[in-house]
Amino acid sequence: MSKNSALRSLYVIGIILIFSILPVCAQTVLPSANAPLFVASAATRTAGVDGTTDFIGVAGTPNYSVSSNTDWATIKKTTGGVNVNVARNNTGSQRIATLTFTNDDLAASTSSSSVQISSLTANQEETTGEGTVSGFASAAIDGNTSTYYHSPWQSGSTSMPITWEFTLTDLSQVNQFVYIPRAIEYQRNPKDITFYYSAAASGDDWQVIGSTQLAEQFTSSQTYDFPSTVSAKRIKAVVTSMWGNWVCAAELKFNKVTSNASHVYIVQESNVAADYGDYQVNIASGLAASTESGDPITQAFDGNGSTVWHSKWTSATTFPTYVLFTFEEATDIYKMLYQGRYVNNTNGHLKEVEVWYSTSARTNLNTSGYTKIGTTVFADNVNEQTYDFGQTYRGVRTVLLKIKSSYSSSFCSIAEVKFLKPNEGKVLSDYTTLFKDNLCTQLKSGIGATEIAAATDVVAKRLATDILNNNYDTEYRVGNYICHRSLSNLQSELHNSHQYDRYENSTGIYMDEGETVVILAENISSSYPVMVKVLQLDGSHPGGSATSNIQLKNGVNTFTSSVAGNVYIDYYSDNYKNAPAVGLHIIYGQQNGYFKYDPAYPNDPAKSDSNEKWKKLLANAKSEVIDIVTPRMHMLAPLYALKAQCPARGSELAEKLDSIVYREWEILGYYKQGVDVSTNHQVCRPAASGIFAGGEGAYLNWGGFGAWVVPVFLPTWGIAHELGHNNQISPFTWTGMTEVSNNVCSAWVQYALPKNRDQPFRLEDEYINCSVGSVRGGRIQNFVDMDVTKTVKTLYSEAYHTAAGENYHWQNETEYNNANTDHFVALVPLWQMILYTMGDAAGYAPDAFPGMYTDMRQNYSTYNALSAAEKRLNFFRVICEQAQLNFIPFFEKANMFEPLDNVFIDDYSSGYMTITQSQLNQVRATIEAYNYEKVPSSLVFMNNYNYKRFRDKVVINPNQLPVNTGCTATTLNGHSVIKVDNYVWEGAVGYEACDAEGNVLHATTFGLGDAVASDRYTYAIWKLSGDTETPAYLRAVGYDDSTEIIYQP
Repeated sequence: MSKNSALRSLYVIGIILIFSILPVCAQTVLPSANAPLFVASAATRTAGVDGTTDFIGVAGTPNYSVSSNTDWATIKKTTGGVNVNVARNNTGSQRIATLTFTNDDLAASTSSSSVQISSLTANQEETTGEGTVSGFASAAIDGNTSTYYHSPWQSGSTSMPITWEFTLTDLSQVNQFVYIPRAIEYQRNPKDITFYYSAAASGDDWQVIGSTQLAEQFTSSQTYDFPSTVSAKRIKAVVTSMWGNWVCAAELKFNKVTSNASHVYIVQESNVAADYGDYQVNIASGLAASTESGDPITQAFDGNGSTVWHSKWTSATTFPTYVLFTFEEATDIYKMLYQGRYVNNTNGHLKEVEVWYSTSARTNLNTSGYTKIGTTVFADNVNEQTYDFGQTYRGVRTVLLKIKSSYSSSFCSIAEVKFLKPNEGKVLSDYTTLFKDNLCTQLKSGIGATEIAAATDVVAKRLATDILNNNYDTEYRVGNYICHRSLSNLQSELHNSHQYDRYENSTGIYMDEGETVVILAENISSSYPVMVKVLQLDGSHPGGSATSNIQLKNGVNTFTSSVAGNVYIDYYSDNYKNAPAVGLHIIYGQQNGYFKYDPAYPNDPAKSDSNEKWKKLLANAKSEVIDIVTPRMHMLAPLYALKAQCPARGSELAEKLDSIVYREWEILGYYKQGVDVSTNHQVCRPAASGIFAGGEGAYLNWGGFGAWVVPVFLPTWGIAHELGHNNQISPFTWTGMTEVSNNVCSAWVQYALPKNRDQPFRLEDEYINCSVGSVRGGRIQNFVDMDVTKTVKTLYSEAYHTAAGENYHWQNETEYNNANTDHFVALVPLWQMILYTMGDAAGYAPDAFPGMYTDMRQNYSTYNALSAAEKRLNFFRVICEQAQLNFIPFFEKANMFEPLDNVFIDDYSSGYMTITQSQLNQVRATIEAYNYEKVPSSLVFMNNYNYKRFRDKVVINPNQLPVNTGCTATTLNGHSVIKVDNYVWEGAVGYEACDAEGNVLHATTFGLGDAVASDRYTYAIWKLSGDTETPAYLRAVGYDDSTEIIYQP
């Protein structure tokens, strides 16, 4: 299949094969991104193979050569590919054959046309040593390869750079450079060349085309294909290095290379939109009076709505400002389509605009020499808007927009602008004749091969034939698409940091760059715009966000994608509940497929695909990305990663992915509050590098994406962490909490997914350096060391360092006493509160955290206006109110309820924090006035391995065991510890080593140091290697703050 494939449709052509005519060349033209939107169908006719007769309305000679055989003829494409056999039908000296071409048969070929150069100047040339013609720059464009340009050698020496500046005869489309060396001095070649172009006849508005390096020695011509076609009046080539001491050139040329593929022919029907017959006019070039760096005017007509032209914003744009567009040739126009910016931002929308035109190519950015068409005022929205001129203007070459105002006071922008000419050709009716529905999925009663053969439209004819023969798959080509809640509307209720899925409504269709498809549409309301969008995302564009899109209308639409990628239907509205579902048929679209799965309906084929379907998707994928869609999650997963990590268990992977989001939304209180997220998804997608959260969801680098598609032991923390960033809310993300409040979600997800219980827990089970070295449980032990025994200061006490410069740090994840931070330490007390309250754990207040998030959303404006310190104090109050529990004893034991005196808190956005004792007293008074039950301070010992002892209120020593039972003195990494059998002391939740007066010297989290991830043993800290004091006894701490001595030497 050609990368530049057009619509996969039949071409049935009666051709007289004249065998005395041998190879001829064809030149059919593939529609560009600016090609006609809609092309009227032409009738089938006989074309003579004489090298001059057109194919069905396509200019140029046919793309084949002819050979003969006694029994059959072969049409052989000159560029290779599959040969097409033609049935024999002799009629005297000629053979008549009906040829059936599909796009697969019509392999793309190329043709080139030279661009006329009127002059060439060089900054250095040999003026004396090569005669009266050669040596000079003009000799390189005289069409004579025996004359040549030469850099200075007698009249001076050659130095870098050499600059050649070409002036073209006309404003031209150029995409190839040709260098022809001097025949006898082929080693004197340029090496590195950078090319620039300008659409203007003079000035310094050069734009970079690209660079190339020529070979050192060659005798034939060399070409450089530009990255994209440019519209140029002038081209500059700068030679920055050479292979020898001089540079020669017999000829320097530029070409426009055209890719040859099949045209698209569409029939207008009674159900189509009013402007169905419109052609989009090709814009050759543009100029702007004001342009912000990086957002050139060419991006206003590149067919990619995700790129924009933007006027200066670093220095304010003065209105009116001007932009102009020059067409490839004089044409008729009667409409303008304007698309406002809608990707990343929606600012700069045009407001009042005057439209002027000229019948000649002009470059002046004022109204002199133009004729006014009229004035329009565009609305401030992202929809494609139409300005109907009211009449057809003939022979237009340049259009000037005088932008008098925008909806942003000091700048303006354009995502896409298009100009349309009317189709005044014949209207045919094959669609309504053959098909009984608007989407053309069923034939009318009585339609058979005879009726189909009488049709003239090639697309309708092929489609009808395939449907008649049950040879047309509609699984992904035909579908109904719902309207999704607009992202801004949803965010206004969630108050979260990032919006949700921008790529809803996966179609399962893939498009090549430059491919054209026909889309039939029905039920589109003018109140609810619908767009088709292609996302460029693959191994060559791993962080891709470029899109190609067009707004759809009821009836027949044609769309040529400027990028390769999966197709989505962009359909969002604030009023989504009342918006109709729209029906679409993407005729002969490449079916890549997507995988849908609903855990509530695993065996319903309408809602959930099977693992057998999964394997077929991977085997037959057209795209490098597969969309996985569940009720809550949309993952855009690289195909390579799925084949490597999940070749056969798509259902299990999809269920796990959906559960991650379900559990996040659970603790976030969406279900408690009744937030309507039924139409929206969270997103996981590839990035060029790293792992992070951003405007389109959770990102993981393309090369490492396999880590996120493991179907059985999926490491959920990373996904939940990044999605948690997307879900962060400002009142719970004060300074110091950026990498903490999101991990509330990660910790809950890891705990709450039952199939994750056989995996290590991030907080409880990782080997982390702590006071007794690198041991399992070291992370929570750091919290105990820092806050319970207060041997190290943390965020909840002195934070990082005071204004006076005294340095205090959280311990690093991997190196004890490192100056870096470990945000997990600050997560521990929040995690203990979750375990104590949530229903699947101890369950003392299942709605505490969901209620806290709900309260913060509902009072967002008030809470968001608070300072960082006030937000922290507010959290103390809100969580107690929602749990209807008094957490102050725990806050105090955890060292959270302490005054802060202008303490510097490090974060992505750092700041100073002051909390006075008076403020703490006010919070205490408020909470204690509720008379809630007090939470035991022993909550500081709670973790995944002992929460049931809190839930079941197990006492420490119900069997009255003697001291030292189940306790063994030993060492751990050079430190003295007591190995305690937790099953013996069944009510213990933590341990404390005390002196004779009962002062705590060391406290130990439950399960510390056990090599096995279980609740069996705790290596309770007795005496560190550097301690000078020996404890008198070890005591167990119970769920209710009770204690009992269990070891005494």
